[in-house]
Amino acid sequence: MATGIQLLDDILTFIDRTWPELEGSLPDARVQGWVAEIESGTGRTVEQIRLDILQFVVGDERIDQFAGDVFEEFGLDPATGDETAEERIQRISDELQSGEKTFAGLRETLAGFAPPPQRTPDTIGGRQIPAGMRLIRITDPSGTDAGELFLLVGDVFGVNLAYEIGDRAALDEQFGGITNFESFETFTQAQFDESDTLLVGTTDELGPESLQAQFERDIRSLGLESPPAWLIADREAMTVFVTAVNEGWSTERTNNALSGTQAFKDRFIGLDVVMNQLGTSSITEGIAEFTRREDQIRQSLLASRGPSTDVSQETVTSLIASGWQPAEIEELLGLEKRVRDNPAAMDNINQILVFQGFDPLDPDDFVQFLQDQDALSLDPSFTPSDIFESINDALRFQALLTEGIEVDLGFATELGTGVSEGIASIDQFSRQAQLAAGFIAANQAELNFEKLGLSREDIIAAQFGEVPEGGRPVSEVNQILEQFARERSKAAQGFSGGQSFIDASGRLRTQGFADFA
Repeated sequence: MATGIQLLDDILTFIDRTWPELEGSLPDARVQGWVAEIESGTGRTVEQIRLDILQFVVGDERIDQFAGDVFEEFGLDPATGDETAEERIQRISDELQSGEKTFAGLRETLAGFAPPPQRTPDTIGGRQIPAGMRLIRITDPSGTDAGELFLLVGDVFGVNLAYEIGDRAALDEQFGGITNFESFETFTQAQFDESDTLLVGTTDELGPESLQAQFERDIRSLGLESPPAWLIADREAMTVFVTAVNEGWSTERTNNALSGTQAFKDRFIGLDVVMNQLGTSSITEGIAEFTRREDQIRQSLLASRGPSTDVSQETVTSLIASGWQPAEIEELLGLEKRVRDNPAAMDNINQILVFQGFDPLDPDDFVQFLQDQDALSLDPSFTPSDIFESINDALRFQALLTEGIEVDLGFATELGTGVSEGIASIDQFSRQAQLAAGFIAANQAELNFEKLGLSREDIIAAQFGEVPEGGRPVSEVNQILEQFARERSKAAQGFSGGQSFIDASGRLRTQGFADFA
């Protein structure tokens, strides 16, 4: 028989577990006082202490709530023919406080009156049906002697997947029979074969959660990415993907299978170009590089044209398909931004491009020509280096015109090296043009370089480190200029005693003549 101390401990433990919000309402000193009363036998009895605790610490409201919760837990209505629900709960609450009933006894009594659990397809047979799956019956199944075959069918990313239950005996064993399903569909084998439902396994492979949740878990475990919108929107591609997940394919095998679908080809226009440039046969590596280029090109378009510009998949992938690297496309976009308010520079660039056999750039879209895949495939000269060199020729042409030096387009194109890895800044050639203008001005004034066998073109080309067709080498031009400057400095003070020399870059420098410095 339990002692008074044990009964008190049971009461306090029950209160702590049932009403945790009362923690702190029963300090140790108070509890020790009750223990002393019980042990001495001269104070209140344990029943009196229990009643005081329930009345003054727990309170009527909490005990009423407890009684109502127990009825609800077991699905019972407190009301009877003689009492309303409120009256019965109040009576039971009073009996709990007085000790006539115990809390454990109330639960045990009500549990005996609780109705049995409702029989549903989820509980019959011990197998739970994943949420959202439905029953299908095939009346003339092939490959079996059974007169009928039952399947569970669910939807994953819009693809119908079927899992075999078996014959009617298997259905009864697993789910308690066909009558426990709200409805089912009946097909002949031919009708099922013509449907878009894939038979992928048996119900042994199903877990308790929804089929969609199971597949999403499997996707993560396989290291695959969740299907993007373009894939989900295409039934053919999605069927491949779901099959890959169900059968546990690797990422590379999955991507290889997807690459045969039209949705994949439309999504990754130019992937073959990227893979050829990478020198890889791995679809997965190609996709990773492709998406990296997409991000870079989008950033370049937004930086050059602002947030309202077109960065759609169609636009970006067409640029990738051109074979130009993101950094090369960024060069063109940067130039587009720099000359947007400089029509003279724009005209010069297009004059040079047309002269060299290229189509002019669209003033509003410097990269538009890259989106014409047919034109690019027919004209192999559309390489970044060639285009950059032509643009740089135009910038040199512009720099000379700015300094008052008029040259023809043919000569302007000869001033370049023939190869350019990038586009020069607008002012990059200004210094060379200024030097050429100074020497030409001096020639017209008094130096008369033509007597030394130098042409106007020799002088201009030397400042850009180039040799005009039929002209003198740069080093020879510089030697002549240097020799002439020394002789003039000895003969007269026309240069204020200035001295001339050829610097490390091969250019003539004349000290004391400010215009030439």
